[in-house]
Amino acid sequence: MVGAVPARLCLLIPLVLALGCDSLSEYRGSFQGSITSGSFVRSCFQDTTRATLRFDPAHVVGSLDGVPVSERSWLTLQVPGKDDLPDEVVFDAPLEPISLLSNDTLADFDFPGPKRLRSFMLVARPEAGALAGRDALVVISLLADKRIELRVIARGEASDKTCPGENSTLADDAPATPRIREYYGFWRLK
Repeated sequence: MVGAVPARLCLLIPLVLALGCDSLSEYRGSFQGSITSGSFVRSCFQDTTRATLRFDPAHVVGSLDGVPVSERSWLTLQVPGKDDLPDEVVFDAPLEPISLLSNDTLADFDFPGPKRLRSFMLVARPEAGALAGRDALVVISLLADKRIELRVIARGEASDKTCPGENSTLADDAPATPRIREYYGFWRLK
């Protein structure tokens, strides 16, 4: 009987470890991807915009007090440079949790399509680019197949210029009326 106790313990240890592990920790790391094409999922972002997401599920809910900037989740969007020019960074900002969202049923929001383990809504305020100084809503969905869906939604300055990829319906000599630029981008990251 004495020999059976260690065998039982050996069976319980993996179970206890498995229950104690956070299934979302597999999503800690750096993820990249290109913007999805199509005007129904892209507005004001260029069709070559690439996303790099540094993500830690432990730092996208609750307070970030005491969490060093180097450990926070961060989003960078850039457009590849042309003719030996460097890439243009159009969005670069830390992702900040919306603290009370975890108490709301909106925290369980889901989209049709692939199975999502969890979706997070965060806020980012880049310091450069067209959205400098403006809050952007960033939605991150962790998919069951170990991919991440990323959505960036924001309103920019009023402008009489069209957004990248947008066709002007005005005649060449007609004056353009300034309007708010609405940014929407959707990326699938690996």
